[in-house]
Amino acid sequence: MAEQAPHILGMTVAEHADRRGDFTQTVYFTSQQEARWFGREQPVEFDPSFAEFSSLMTDVRYFDLRDPRLDSPG
Repeated sequence: MAEQAPHILGMTVAEHADRRGDFTQTVYFTSQQEARWFGREQPVEFDPSFAEFSSLMTDVRYFDLRDPRLDSPG
């Protein structure tokens, strides 16, 4: 992923056990500006299969967490 999407630092995906097909994904970006630019300008040109993938995603909601609190075990 580092070569294809250098603006992504990491991500997690959690499937919802109570609603088949639903999931929550968190993605950590190098900056909001790079994430917006890549999401708006790059995917179809960068990877044509992204258009098909995107067409399968319905009812998608995005939330920007500008100052997330990330804790790790002491």
